[in-house]
Parts: sequence; structure tokens; C-alpha cells
Amino acid sequence: MNSHLLKKTKEMIAMSFDQYWAVRPETLQAIVLQIENNTEAIEQIASNKYREKKGIAEIKISGPLVKTDDWFTSIIGATSYESISDTLDDLAENPGIKGIVLNIDSPGGVVSGIDSVVDSIKRAAKVKPVVAFSDGMMCSAAYWIGSAASYIVASKNADIGSIGVVSVHQEFSKMNESEGITTTVFKAGEFKAGGNPYEPLTDKVKAEIQQRLDFTYNNFKKSIAKNRKTTIDKVNDMAEGRVFIGKQAKDIGLIDEIGNIDIAYKQVRKIIMDEIKTMDGLKEHYASLIEEHEKDVKNSQKESIFSLLSLFIGKEHADKFIDLYNSGISPKQFESVAAIYDNSQDKKADDFKAEMLEEIKKTGAENVGVSNDEQKKDFLSEVSKYQQNENVSYAKAISHIAKTMPELHSEYLNSL
Repeated sequence: MNSHLLKKTKEMIAMSFDQYWAVRPETLQAIVLQIENNTEAIEQIASNKYREKKGIAEIKISGPLVKTDDWFTSIIGATSYESISDTLDDLAENPGIKGIVLNIDSPGGVVSGIDSVVDSIKRAAKVKPVVAFSDGMMCSAAYWIGSAASYIVASKNADIGSIGVVSVHQEFSKMNESEGITTTVFKAGEFKAGGNPYEPLTDKVKAEIQQRLDFTYNNFKKSIAKNRKTTIDKVNDMAEGRVFIGKQAKDIGLIDEIGNIDIAYKQVRKIIMDEIKTMDGLKEHYASLIEEHEKDVKNSQKESIFSLLSLFIGKEHADKFIDLYNSGISPKQFESVAAIYDNSQDKKADDFKAEMLEEIKKTGAENVGVSNDEQKKDFLSEVSKYQQNENVSYAKAISHIAKTMPELHSEYLNSL
């Protein structure tokens, strides 16, 4: 590569790195070398595609992590947050997918855009289990992503952690000077264009950059604490850029289990089964079966009530009640009809009928509403008035008004 092209390439690197990275330092250096040497892009395994196995989707996330898909992504063999989020959102809405495995092998990446992936994981986890797995690296930003999953599995030799933030600055003022190139940066504001590649950093700009790094680092730790349901003090033990291997990561709380990819799939299935065991889970997975069962229970209750009703008021009268019930009559209308039988039944039967009516209400009879006919209003108004004045039950109020105002009661029944 000639010197002019090398100079331009380094300038491109410096401008591209005007952002913060949650990545292992050696990976950041490898990215620099890859662009400088203009080598072929490494195979991009992770994309907006996934593979599905018996209702479980596996998303592969590998290489450096960047915000969006562009030329930079393809050059360094990176995975974009944009593609991960899009895939997660699609899988969350896919009824054929019951769970998700995030297969992660990444040293980390840029901080910008990572919140969108974390949010997508959490949205997906509300409707189906999401388990993270790594048998390579789940470091820095990659761990930030993995921590949002419902459960984390890693192999015994996987690198986990590296919780920290890094930023690299390069400037070429001396190289430009040696080649007779003078670059002038015009700006308004003391910190504007701070960290540009054409002039050395001032102490104030260095302090400002460090302050932003510290702020991002604290946000990183807070997010890990929230995702892993632990304290900042505990996260501090995991952080400071340290990398933990396999069992070390489990012992300190970075992961939940040591195992291979099959263990991750097994954990997804376990979470699914645990959810199915709950009533809400059963209703979701077996809605039609539950609905049929509830109908059977209600029908059984009605049959028992109607059988007992026949014993107390006789089959002929009971059949009339059953016909009225099946016609969709409301419980209140049903109570008014029950008053017809008050003169022919003793007090014990009256009490039992009231109990039966209460039970019939519980079986779910639909209220077909009351007509606006004036005669209905008059009868029901008298019933309500008597109930309030005498402080009696609604059924007893109907019985009393039916006895004392038989003509009004008869007109009411005719209007039903």
C-alpha cells in the first residue's frame, strides 16, 4: 500500500473511531489492522437470519458489534445491532417460534445502538423465553446483550465479561507536517471537534473524553445489575474490564450454567414447560381445550340444579323453568317468574328456590336485558321501592309485590 493511500486509510480509521467501544482492546487493534491492510472481510456469520429447530430459533451473533449494516460492517465481518433487533422483533411476533437462543461469539463492539438490542430482547422475553449461549467470547458489549436474556449458558472455556469501555484516538499532525500538509480546524465552542485527527488533544479535551467514558461505563454497570437482578457492588466485582472463564464466570454470577448449546436449547424448553404448567400458560397453549372444559363444568352444574329443582317443584313446573332459562331469560326476569309458585309452596321450598336461583345466576345465564315497556317499569319500580323500604332481598320483594299487586304482576309477565 503506498504512503498516500496509507495516510488516507488511517484518517478514515480515526474518523470512524469517533465513538465509544465496549470491546476488548486487542479486538479494536485487529480492526485497525484489517482496514489498514485492506484484507478480505471475515465470514459474516451473524445476520438478520436465524435457524429454527423444533420451534426454537437460534440467532448467531459473531464478530465486532456495530450499529447498522454498511460498508464498515462487511469489511470487518461485524454484526449490526440493527439486524439483531429486526430479527428479534420478527421472532417475537412469529407464532411458530416458541423460544429463542442467542448464540454469541463476540468480543464486543460500539456502545451506540446497544439499547435497541437490549430492548428487543426484553420485549421478546415477555412472550417467549430467550436464552444466551457462548462457547467462544461473550465480552463487553456482547455480554451487555447477553445479560438481557432470561438465562445464560456458557461452555467451560468461554471468555465472559470484560465489562468496561474503551476509546482510541489517533492524530496525524506530525505525519501531515512531514509531507507538507497543513490542516486547519475551524470551530465554535471549546470542546467542538475535540479529538479530531488533525491536532493533538488538549488536557481539557482528554478530561472531557474520560468523563464521557466514565459515564458510559456506569450506565453499562447499571444495565448489567438490572438485567442480572443484582447490585452495583456485585457488578463492580465482575467489572473493571476483567475476563472470566467458564466456572469463574458462573461463580461470580455472570452466567447461570456451564454447558454446550444443547443445554441452552434444553433450558428454553424447560422455561416453556414451566409456563405451560401455570394457569395462564395453559390457557394460552390450550385455549380451546380449556374453553370446552369450562363449558362442560357449567353444563354439569345446570343439570344438577335442574334435577334438584324437579324434586321440589315437580317435573312439570321445572320443565317450564328450564325452557325459560334456555330461552335466554335474565336472572331478574327468572326471579319474577318464580313468584308464580309462591302460593303453592311452603316456606322451606321458598328458601330453597331462592338458593337455587342464586346458583342459576352463578352458572352464567346471559342477561338479555329488560324491555322499556312502561308496565315493566311500574312493576319493577314497585319491587325496588319495597326492597328499599323493608330492607329485604330482591326475591322477597318480587314475591311480596306479586302477591299484593297480582294484576300489575300479570301485566309484567305478559310483557316479557
